Amino acid sequence: MRADPAESFVFTDTLADDEHDSAMFSWYLDLAAARGADLIAVLLDCALEENARRLIFPGRSEALKLTDTARLQQFRATYKLLRGLAEHTVEIDTTDFSPADGGPNSRAYRWLTTAEILRRCPKISAKPCRAGGVN
Repeated sequence: MRADPAESFVFTDTLADDEHDSAMFSWYLDLAAARGADLIAVLLDCALEENARRLIFPGRSEALKLTDTARLQQFRATYKLLRGLAEHTVEIDTTDFSPADGGPNSRAYRWLTTAEILRRCPKISAKPCRAGGVN
């Protein structure tokens, strides 16, 4: 059984511009094509210093997310984020998102990000969507 193409899904992932991660993204493209649905890639990025600061936010370790700033620096020096494989791509630099928003896991931060995505890609509707994480 396939979901209706009008239904939205969100997959969260960090993908590098390499063969393995490009193949993973191709799976998303194939899934969207099989459903007759649009795929809109949203690339969130921030400055390395801000990324390192956010890495130690409460709850990341419990969510099994990266918290080692040395590994972050190694990853960012070795890999580049995957870009440009989707027909529709929205890139957002979140470096200047206010700490008053409660950090990257807060509802306000996610709302601000969603508002920015909707502004840049009006084809996306603001209806609720299902989340599917690959984080």
